[in-house]
Amino acid sequence: MRKIFLFLNLIILSLAGFSQTYKPVIGDNYKWLVAHKQLAGDYIDTIYTQVDTGGWYKLNYHGVFYNRQVKKIGYLKSSKNNDTLWFVESGYPAKIIFDLNLQEVDSFSIDWMKYKVDSVKYVENKKYIYLNGKNHWDEKLSIIEGVGVSYSFIPFVVDFTMLNPQIVCMYENDLLVYSTLNENFIDCNLNSVSLPEEPNATCSFTVTDDYINIVGCNDSHNKTKYSLLTITGEIVASYESSDANISIDRTKVEAGLYMLLISSNSVEKSYKIVLP
Repeated sequence: MRKIFLFLNLIILSLAGFSQTYKPVIGDNYKWLVAHKQLAGDYIDTIYTQVDTGGWYKLNYHGVFYNRQVKKIGYLKSSKNNDTLWFVESGYPAKIIFDLNLQEVDSFSIDWMKYKVDSVKYVENKKYIYLNGKNHWDEKLSIIEGVGVSYSFIPFVVDFTMLNPQIVCMYENDLLVYSTLNENFIDCNLNSVSLPEEPNATCSFTVTDDYINIVGCNDSHNKTKYSLLTITGEIVASYESSDANISIDRTKVEAGLYMLLISSNSVEKSYKIVLP
């Protein structure tokens, strides 16, 4: 599993409407989803809950690989006029996530990295605050009025594991509003089964209404456990076999995004899998 440690403590963006009176940072009809190049198996809360003006929202960490406990990692805190959002971890200074009041002369630190505002522009009647840095999609880091920020925030290391969210996509009433503009982005519409990316990989999957057919994933012929987990770590189906080719009954599993965890002899691999 490829681990990518980016630069901040949180997967979260914030919203602000284009008007003098900003909408709530996270409104009733908004939700943020994380699109993974490969679902890593560690997951931070998808935000469905509105953050009230001047209120707090608790963020939980869901460990899948090394322990399956849910841990509180901190809180979101919004300003009274909803134009600023912070991440607050107990015992540490608050970290700015979103601030529409930044000007070109401003600079600030995100953990150990210092950033400054390169420019402030208006594009299609929205305020864009560009920072002097890029995300790993080679996009300029920016704070966008009515949209959020153009980069992912990554929570700190928990139990010595690292997370690899790729980007955060915003949806309103189930319609995609914003995602990264990078041409290499895999899209927020997770509508196909992802195959392993290792060179010369032979492991493959096919999905039917009744079964998940797994071919060539056990090349050691040792007893291997196959587990189908939700993105919050709940095991919804499991199977053990020494065979290279198996089928897992999925008739009682709802459609959606899952992780297929294959474990044998202390070796674990995980693959994103979408069940139609």
